[in-house]
Amino acid sequence: MATTTLRDYQEKIAELLINGNTEEVIRHCTHILTIFPKNAIIYRYLGDALVNSRRWEEAIQVFRRVLTAYPDDYASHRNLAVVYTNLNQTDSAIWHYERAYESNNNDPTLVRNLLGLYQSRKKFEGSRLPITAGTAARQFKRNGLYNQAIDTILKVLKRSPRRVDLLLLLSQTYWEANRPVDAARTAIEVLKALPFCYEANKILAQLWLSQGRPSDASRYLSNMEQ
Repeated sequence: MATTTLRDYQEKIAELLINGNTEEVIRHCTHILTIFPKNAIIYRYLGDALVNSRRWEEAIQVFRRVLTAYPDDYASHRNLAVVYTNLNQTDSAIWHYERAYESNNNDPTLVRNLLGLYQSRKKFEGSRLPITAGTAARQFKRNGLYNQAIDTILKVLKRSPRRVDLLLLLSQTYWEANRPVDAARTAIEVLKALPFCYEANKILAQLWLSQGRPSDASRYLSNMEQ
C-alpha cells in the first residue's frame, strides 16, 4: 500500500487551494491538524481557504494560532488585514498591514491597500508609505548595523512593550550580534507570552547545544516540533 508523506500531502493541498477547491482544502487541513496540531503550514492553508470562503471569524482564529508560533509571520498578518478590512475594522486592518509591511515591503498590493487605508482613515496625503520603526530596525539588521537596530527596537518597546514581534526581533538581533546572553534573556521574555514561538525556542536550543548541554536544550527542541 502506497504511503503519502506529509510534504506530499501539503503539496496536494496547495494545488487544491490554487484550483479553488476550498471545502476540500478545509477538510484535508482539519484532518491533518488532528495528527500534527502545531503544523504552521497547514494552518496557513486552512486560513487561506477560510478567507476564500469568507468565513472571517474562523480565519481570524486560525491566523492568530500561527502568530503564536511566528509572531512576525507575513502571510498571517496580511490575511488578517484583509479579514479585518472586510469586517470594516479599519484600525485592526491597518495594524496588521503595518506588521506585514515591516516583514515584506515589496508587495505592491499590500502597499496600495495600506496606503489607501491611511488616506481614508488617517487623512494621510502622501503618496508613499512612511518607514515604521520596525521596518527601519529590520533594515539595520539586514545590513549588519546591529547597534542601530537594537537601539531602534528598544525605543519602540518602551512605548509598546506588548510588541512581541519586536521583542523576538531584538532577540534575533542580539544573537546575530554575538550577544548570546542578551539573546537568550530576551527569548525567555518572548516565551513568557508565546511559549511555542519557534524562533525564540530555536535560539535557546542553539545556546544550550553550543554549551554541550543537550538535556537543557531538549524542552526547547520539543517546542519546535511541528
